[in-house]
Amino acid sequence: MTRRSANLLAALALGAAAVRFVFSGVRWAIGPLSGDFAAAWPSGPLAWLRPDFPVTQVIGWESHLWNYGPAMHVVTLPLFLAPRWAMVPPIWAAINLAALAIAFVLCLELSGRRGQLGAAAVMAIAAVWLAFQPLAVCMRQGNIEIVEFLFILIGLRQLVARRDTAAGIAIGWAAMIKFLPVGFVGWLVLRRRWRAAAAAAVVVAAVALGAAFTLDWRRSVALVDVMPRAAESNVYSIHFMSVSSMFLHRSSEIDWTVMNLRWLPEARHAIAARSGLLATVALGVCYALWFFTRRERRLGWEEMGVLFLLMFLLPPWNHEDYFIFALMPLTGLVADAIATRDIPGLAAAAAALTLISPVVPFSVLERTGWFPHSYAYFADVHDLPFWGAVLLLMAVTSRAEAGRDDGMPKQLPPPSATDDHGERESPDGAARAARTVC
Repeated sequence: MTRRSANLLAALALGAAAVRFVFSGVRWAIGPLSGDFAAAWPSGPLAWLRPDFPVTQVIGWESHLWNYGPAMHVVTLPLFLAPRWAMVPPIWAAINLAALAIAFVLCLELSGRRGQLGAAAVMAIAAVWLAFQPLAVCMRQGNIEIVEFLFILIGLRQLVARRDTAAGIAIGWAAMIKFLPVGFVGWLVLRRRWRAAAAAAVVVAAVALGAAFTLDWRRSVALVDVMPRAAESNVYSIHFMSVSSMFLHRSSEIDWTVMNLRWLPEARHAIAARSGLLATVALGVCYALWFFTRRERRLGWEEMGVLFLLMFLLPPWNHEDYFIFALMPLTGLVADAIATRDIPGLAAAAAALTLISPVVPFSVLERTGWFPHSYAYFADVHDLPFWGAVLLLMAVTSRAEAGRDDGMPKQLPPPSATDDHGERESPDGAARAARTVC
């Protein structure tokens, strides 16, 4: 295939994916607020800033409860400046689109292959992003995960460039948007990136302290509702795709008539919950040890990709929109495989993508008659996205263990006159820092 033909095919794929993304995501995002974002914003404690903004969709608005992490309510403060309520959805959609574009560029940079990919490869990866159903769900519902994703990527990019303080600030801020990235802070400790870990800890502590005096932690939905249910292993929904919920799904019978799960006796549920917890802890401990053994090795996209995957596989529950975090390791794997012409790597990425989110519209799959109800319901019942994420985790871990130094970012910014520790570098030292990312 000629370069011109490849570019044309990739452009067509990108155009088709963009149309799908507009109609399945953007079109709904600029309409009335709905979904998770509407259930969290404007929160009860801050509703007084705009009494003309409706709050009836917000969880616990009568009791002045607030949802997610406190940093989420700082990030969204500018929305209160909207002239009228009808302008909030399009403004928030525009912010999410900008965050998404920046996140795409950062993922390509972190893959270390940006300069080695032709136009066709970049357009193909962009088409995968726009056809990714979890991303369309995030966009449609205005979920905060897109902004959270961006802050994590900014932090990692700063870490790769050895600007540890800035990295820690960004990662700490992301951890207080929705708590999921808190594992990155522990990873910084394992990596012995003390300045980054300290900066993240300071940000977390400062935001937590500020929330205590403003939002009031006793009114946090995470503390009064989510954590108690997690402690009781009360994870019933088929839409959760974590290690624990996978065990619970397998302990149940399916009632196709009501599109729900008919749970088996409590004894079996208790065994499944304990098994899921044990498997989660075992997986977490194994990977913590894996990270510890790699603390002297250079930092590549593979290790960062594993972190992104564990971030939503280990918590007791997650939703479809959490799978947007799989885009970073998926991008790294595809970019690396294209640059090295690694067919098995591309096949693993394609298989994982198919399980998580087939690029073919779900409506087309449903016309085959193979599924009793919707394809999305079928995939959730059989944990297909979960197994796709596990396959991607295995592929990325295997790539990291292969010791591929060529997976490192090749395009680092020019070293500054002083490093992050405030010490002046010699030309030779700067060159060594550019060659050795971590």
